[in-house]
Parts: sequence; C-alpha cells; structure tokens
Amino acid sequence: MKKLLIVSSNSIHLFNFYNLINSYFDYIDIATDSINNNFDYKNSNLYKFNFSIKKPFKFFLFYFNLKKLLKTNKYSLIHIQQISTAALITVLATKKTKTPIVLTAWGSDVLLTPHKGFFYRKMVKYVINNSNICTADAEYVIQEIKKITKKNIPVKQVILSNIHNPPDSLPEKEKIIYSNRLLKSIYRIDEIIYAFERFLKNSADKNWQLIIAGDGDDKARLEYIVENRLLYNNVKFVGWLSKDKNYEYYSKAKLYVSIPLSDGTPTSLLEAMSFGCIPVVSDLPAYHEWIKNEVNGLIINNLNTNFLGEALKIDHINAWQINRNIIMQKATMDVNKMKFIDIYNELLNK
Repeated sequence: MKKLLIVSSNSIHLFNFYNLINSYFDYIDIATDSINNNFDYKNSNLYKFNFSIKKPFKFFLFYFNLKKLLKTNKYSLIHIQQISTAALITVLATKKTKTPIVLTAWGSDVLLTPHKGFFYRKMVKYVINNSNICTADAEYVIQEIKKITKKNIPVKQVILSNIHNPPDSLPEKEKIIYSNRLLKSIYRIDEIIYAFERFLKNSADKNWQLIIAGDGDDKARLEYIVENRLLYNNVKFVGWLSKDKNYEYYSKAKLYVSIPLSDGTPTSLLEAMSFGCIPVVSDLPAYHEWIKNEVNGLIINNLNTNFLGEALKIDHINAWQINRNIIMQKATMDVNKMKFIDIYNELLNK
C-alpha cells in the first residue's frame, strides 16, 4: 500500500498539488495549518497543526504530534510543500524513520526567505540537504536551490498545474483586465490600480473594467485607493472565486496582470496563457522562462508608464497561439502528473 503524508499550508497550491497526485496513492494524510471548506480533499485525513514559530508551545507540540503520526501510520513517502518552519520540524521528526522526503519549493521560500536572517538561511539549507529530491516550477528557482546546497540533491522542474487542455479556439474577449493574485504587498496590486488609472486617462474608451480577485491583508487599503481615485465604476473587487468563475474571467479578459516583487511560476499565469489573455508581468527571471517580451506578453521594467496600453498593441492571435503551444508542451496536468509519478517510483523502488 502506497501511503503519503503531505505537509503544507492550506492554499490553492496544496489543492492543485493534491489533485495532481492523489490517484497514485492508496492513502493520503495532510498535515496543514488550517481547514478550508473551499478545497475538497475527498477521503484524505486533514490534521490541523500550528505552523507559526510565534507560538512556541503549540509549535513544538506540532513536532511531538507529528512524530506520533509518523510512528502510527508508517508512510511510504512524505511530500513537503514549501520550505518553512513546518518543513524544518517535519525533517527533524522524520530523522529516525528514514522515510523518503520530496520537497517542493514555491519560489519565495528560496528567493526571499534565506535573506531574512541567519536562522532562516540555515533552515532553508538544512531542509534542502535532508530531502531526497527537490522540485520547483521555474528553472531560476532550481538554480538558486543548487547554489544554497553543496550536496548533490536532485532538483527537477515540476509545475503544480490544474490545467487539463487549453481551449481549441481563442475565447471571445471583452474590455476586461484581470488580476487574481493575493491582496498582499508583495503582489503590488496598488501599482496595478495606478496603472489602470493611467490607462483610462490615455484611452478614449472609458468602459474598461479592472477585475481584482482574491483576498488578503491589503484589501481595505486597496479599496480606499479605488474610492479615493474615483475608480469605483471601473474597478471591482470580486473576492475568492470558484474555479468556474475564475475561468470565466480568464475567458473574458484581454489582459492578465501579475507584477509581484518576487515569484516562481504562478499557476494563474499559466491559466491566463491557456485562456488567451495577454500576460503583463514584472521583470523576474521565472517569468522570462514563459514570456518573450512584446511577442506573447509584456515584461515591465518601468511601472510608471502606460504599460497596459502598450500590452494591447501585441498581436493577440499570435500571442494566444504561442502560449497555447507552450502550455500543451510544459504545463498541463498530464505532463506534470507523470513527472511526479516518476519521482515517486524512483524513491519507492530503491
């Protein structure tokens, strides 16, 4: 019997990963930090733990409860999503069991976390060094992982995709610009709002809509910016969306905007590409792996320009054809499911 323990914060990344691999295993447990009713993990068992080091007693309780779980269930594999303090505790708790560990980096955990201080730098290195195989969704992140460790840990590119197949034809587009990243400072949604304001001022057509999906700590501040700038007729906050509603906005939107300070390969970028949105992205190494500037999307260096207007000058049909081919070759569920299965087979057959 193939038994898997997943350790991860409960987010769309975990849900996409679960849907990718759940059919391979006979039994799956999930150690997570919250219960989210929006995500259906079917018959899997969810164990809620405190992942925050700010509550030391509960954090160390996580260690002892996890050791008990490992002893009771004797998992075939452990798959950790994101290099974090939860990953550190999992590695420590697993030491005596010698259960194989697959580690998936999410991007910022490799690109930003080591720069937070001595402890975090050592933590990231320790977790990587004590994993059997690492995965990441961007070649740039893979190279950063290899710089962090001197050990010859295999690192493979796998994407947590939920894309089956892109539409066969370009969906009919409307005057919609779509952003669906978290409403947190790292994603610079305020800059998207300011850019949309410049775009409207430079456009003869004032009927364009900026649709902002998702939620986060910055929501109240962002809503105030929209109200203060008198943009409430053109900017809509639609909150968390179902998969179908999210896909509906991708289908309607001409532009998709993602301009974070740091990132790996976001699932939303791949979804937007598959539905024929022209991607407008910040100048980050991971994005260059998908976007050729002014051909199948726009890479922004200067946030103070009318870059939304510039993006609309890109040949939409050509961009969609290029992006569809990229998704079919690299980013569908079937392609990436097989990559994970190959990794699991490799570890289980040793």
